[in-house]
Amino acid sequence: MELSNGPLTPGWPLRLAHPHGPLFRLLPLALRRHLLYWRAMGSWGNFRRPRTKNEKMQWRIINDRRPIVAMSCDKLACKEYARDVATGEGLNLRIPQTYWVGTDVRDLQSLAAKLPARWVLKPNHSSGRFALIDTSVQPVDWERLIAVCNRWVQRDEEELGQGHWGYGQARHLIFAEERIGDGAAVPGIKVRTTHGNVLGYSAGVGTPPHKKRWQYNSDFERIAREAPRFNPGDELSVIDLLSPESKQTLARLGSVLTRDFDHQRCDLYFANNEFWFGEYSIYATSGLSNHYPAADAAIAATWVLTSDPRGLIGQERFMTYLRTKPRATLSGGA
Repeated sequence: MELSNGPLTPGWPLRLAHPHGPLFRLLPLALRRHLLYWRAMGSWGNFRRPRTKNEKMQWRIINDRRPIVAMSCDKLACKEYARDVATGEGLNLRIPQTYWVGTDVRDLQSLAAKLPARWVLKPNHSSGRFALIDTSVQPVDWERLIAVCNRWVQRDEEELGQGHWGYGQARHLIFAEERIGDGAAVPGIKVRTTHGNVLGYSAGVGTPPHKKRWQYNSDFERIAREAPRFNPGDELSVIDLLSPESKQTLARLGSVLTRDFDHQRCDLYFANNEFWFGEYSIYATSGLSNHYPAADAAIAATWVLTSDPRGLIGQERFMTYLRTKPRATLSGGA
């Protein structure tokens, strides 16, 4: 079982002063974001009149309370939204099948005989947490999964420390879903857009700290990354190997799947010559990285922040995805 359990928190007494510790979350949100920004960037940002991509992300975290943001942080809602949008445009986008949804993994354990050999377990309302299961390699450690998911279903640093409001609005659930591919690492593709206009792509394979990453502009031309350890040299990525037709499909998917958002990162996978939906990352890197200055500048120049961050006009359909009972093949949903 491959397990990713979120960011590490230092032990006591260092935990007291850490951003994921119990005291940091007591500070006002704006102050927390200023401190996190200074810690990551080495300077103070302007969040009232933001100009850079990272400053605009801080503005979003502090101010944007629209239902579309909440929907973006609910993985099950995003799967249904992406399915509807792609189908409406006649695009072929595979959505991983959801097997089970709930809050107590012991309920999933009772259905173990109906599960395939390979599957994935995730929290619906968080980031960076998952368990990759393959019973052809090793049996499921149910006691460990139950203990882990008892923590996963709770509120975590995304909501309490980072102040990512959308995760707090997402349904606090655990779900098991189809695992993409045949066992080898599945290459991922991230599409970055503003207002549905594709500004760039990135490709990756593997998991941290051994993950390889490639960055591209909107014309699929490779961009060098400032951090040398992420530059894979002349090695080809999944994007380099796409046919012209597949690149056109990728560009179309990126635009269609993000056209309702002022700025969004859409995470896809490519396996068996098909594109698969992964998730949305509306708080990508929490606005605390600067590895691609040129790409970030393009986002900043075209990202127009909403003038009504608490508005509900035109937001009803996004709320519907949060209210709809999740579909699961092995259970009735939650």
